[in-house]
Amino acid sequence: MAESLAFRRAVFMLRQYMVKHPQMRISPEREYVLRAVTDFKEAFTIADLTEKLDGGEMRISKASLYNHMILFATVNIIHRLDRQFGQNRTLYEVTLGKPESMRLICSRCGRVSPFRDIGVHRILKERKYSNFEPETYSVYVFGTCKQCRRKKQETSKG
Repeated sequence: MAESLAFRRAVFMLRQYMVKHPQMRISPEREYVLRAVTDFKEAFTIADLTEKLDGGEMRISKASLYNHMILFATVNIIHRLDRQFGQNRTLYEVTLGKPESMRLICSRCGRVSPFRDIGVHRILKERKYSNFEPETYSVYVFGTCKQCRRKKQETSKG
């Protein structure tokens, strides 16, 4: 099976991290989980990842998955969206070190959609703070997605 560009980039990032942390290594299990993670094109949960790995060549415990996700977040391969939108679940998204992140998050269904707003980017990059130098930013806009608004309109008509 051909390796995706995202997977190769993630392995490179992990190796760079491990140069500074020689006690760690890229085990076959870690590589297997990393491959599954980098296959996601949208935000995902641990349950989504578990489902993707079920029936595969390795059996991975939930505790191991959480440990891998902590490492991948530390290395900036993924970004963690913590239960910020009333869904009582944690979402992860593959970022591969892209520092800036802008997301639209539906408060009803939890759908996460990336967006780009050059005006917001410019304001955040040019803003000066006393006694603080920003390195990166994340912007989350919470609301209701088109599909949920449509469902709500249909139920209120009926």
